[in-house]
Amino acid sequence: MALLEAEAAVTQILLIKLGALGDVLRTTCLLSGLRKKWPGARVVWVMSESARPLLSRLTDGTDLCSIESLEALSTEWNVLINLDEDPRATALARRVAARQKFGVGRDAEGRLIPLSADSEWLVRLARDDRLKFRENQMPFQAIVYGAVGLSWSGESYEYGPPPDLQDRQERLFSMMGAQVSADAGRVGVFVGASDRYANKFWSEPEIADFCSAFRAWTSVSPIFLFGGPAEEVRIKNLKSRPGSKDIPSVCVHTLDDLASLAAACRVLVCGDTLAMHLALAQRVPVVALFGPTAHAEIPIAPAEGRKAVTPYACGPCYLRKCEIAPSCMSAISPARVLRAVQELLVTPR
Repeated sequence: MALLEAEAAVTQILLIKLGALGDVLRTTCLLSGLRKKWPGARVVWVMSESARPLLSRLTDGTDLCSIESLEALSTEWNVLINLDEDPRATALARRVAARQKFGVGRDAEGRLIPLSADSEWLVRLARDDRLKFRENQMPFQAIVYGAVGLSWSGESYEYGPPPDLQDRQERLFSMMGAQVSADAGRVGVFVGASDRYANKFWSEPEIADFCSAFRAWTSVSPIFLFGGPAEEVRIKNLKSRPGSKDIPSVCVHTLDDLASLAAACRVLVCGDTLAMHLALAQRVPVVALFGPTAHAEIPIAPAEGRKAVTPYACGPCYLRKCEIAPSCMSAISPARVLRAVQELLVTPR
């Protein structure tokens, strides 16, 4: 009887976050806060299957579950937290019974509503573009902590690198024809970004100009280029440009390979991408370029890197298409980014 009572006393928490992989990764910061508020709790994370490789790296005992397989669980939930505006997520948050609910829901007319008073700010940001893009200065971590009635105290992402990290790095650098030696000055450039929003990273000429400027500055620190499947054409085009044609480069096709190359950098130059979040999760300094997306939501301490934010007053805008030329990213010069990289390379880790 005592054992059954102890089992019944375990707090059952259902966390719903489907979203983009970068958003999923940064949501992992919340797990330690949940375990402090509800010691010994069981946390079940409802995720999309695309996020499984990412969340499988969690080492804190969090259970993973798809929407489809949730129905098979006969759990009585103490706490439900939905941090996703996706209609599937909000429908699930409405349907599943729980003693306490936090985060985002929808009313009978389909409008976004807070599931608790603590979640009001989270929903206001989702409703009000001006508030989210212009006025909000709270980091994403502080926003999600506040949505469940907690105060963010600097908790970072929870992510474990691939167990075969070194082997992966050796294979990938071999594909590039480059050395995998633990060089303290290696600089990686992730050459792409999601096409969900316009202008999330430099154009090919600017990438090539940065590479040329970097190699003119030093011949000691190696540089390499990498991307995912969506960047294959861009990598190929960069091979034909004078500033970048002989720089080692590779396209990766798995999350673990992407994480392994991010971990191999002394400094990573990138846009607001999953690669940036993977680098931050592994304590790799970044120089992150921000144009259409809100840099205020992503805290980067001086030891973690630098932000290069467009000077254009129209950013952030989250536009899917933009006809302004030159673009907001083009206004971030390679020389400015090089200075940030130089600062980080001379800073001891």
